[in-house]
Amino acid sequence: MEMNGVSVSHVLDAMAEVFKLLASVEGEVMASSNAPASSPQSDGVVVVIDDDARLGALTAERLSRRGFTAIYQRDLAACEMLPRDCTVLIDLGVLAAAGPAELDELQRRPLIAVSGQVGQDAKISAARLGAATLLNKPLSLLELVAAISQMQAART
Repeated sequence: MEMNGVSVSHVLDAMAEVFKLLASVEGEVMASSNAPASSPQSDGVVVVIDDDARLGALTAERLSRRGFTAIYQRDLAACEMLPRDCTVLIDLGVLAAAGPAELDELQRRPLIAVSGQVGQDAKISAARLGAATLLNKPLSLLELVAAISQMQAART
């Protein structure tokens, strides 16, 4: 079968090759993040909230491999059930879309916002929404671990 002069099987083969390459790159990234952190403060829970399911789950997995108890959540549907002692790592877009009750619940916990946006507007928005820290995507695992460890140490 052909579409616009291109064989569907050729397109499927090309897509399979792309997915293999992506899996290979992702495997290399995961392997490089397997080394344990020097001494993370893992006495609390880190809840990762990101509307990008793949990125959120990958971030939670990377934090777990570094010794943190990390949970991924796609949205704010159950934010009132978050552990009181958790640190929340949240996408700035999800945080900005939070309703008043959700925002009140979130602000009872230490918040680290993450965003692909850079500059003063993102920093101001994060601060207004109660985030203590704003990290830029793509996230540096070392920077993320340091920010979480610092927030957890400040609570103890």
